[in-house]
Amino acid sequence: MICKPHSGAWQPHHNAIQNCLVKAIALCLREVAVNCAIPSTDSQLRPDVVVTDKAQKKIILIDVMVAFENRTPAFCEA
Repeated sequence: MICKPHSGAWQPHHNAIQNCLVKAIALCLREVAVNCAIPSTDSQLRPDVVVTDKAQKKIILIDVMVAFENRTPAFCEA
């Protein structure tokens, strides 16, 4: 996806939310990676957050999406 010219203003908001999630998840599950390849795969995808739970043999992928501030008008304009 190609970001709009104002994406530089959106990115800090996105990253702040992402970092809050990472801190909360890290309290329970210690293996949290940000903007990294998916472990044990050849995928080129780099999700925002990758949580590895070795005890339950799970990998959880999280991609953070932040809604437009002015919602409907911004959506229609986009």
